[in-house]
Amino acid sequence: MCDELMGGGVLNVYGAILVDLIAFLTCKRATSVNGMLKTYARQTEHINGHRLITSDDFCSFQMELNDDACATVTVNGNVAGPYYQEVCATAVLIHRSACVR
Repeated sequence: MCDELMGGGVLNVYGAILVDLIAFLTCKRATSVNGMLKTYARQTEHINGHRLITSDDFCSFQMELNDDACATVTVNGNVAGPYYQEVCATAVLIHRSACVR
């Protein structure tokens, strides 16, 4: 969807899934969230002229979790090339890191 009033954007599409994934992987709940949304691509080859894209295509947010844990999430809908997802988890207390693509 291209209009923020229609409920489109990367936060709407992926936000709840990512928050649930973080809660599942850490067994912790969010205590506060801070973030930003941006619309960088206002026109495409299919949407140009009188209408502009207003829904967010970039989102970044930080979550504070209980027990002094935190998570940083970035969703970018402007990457050229094939679609892929990457989930990286780093645990400072046990000095481990894992990435899944």
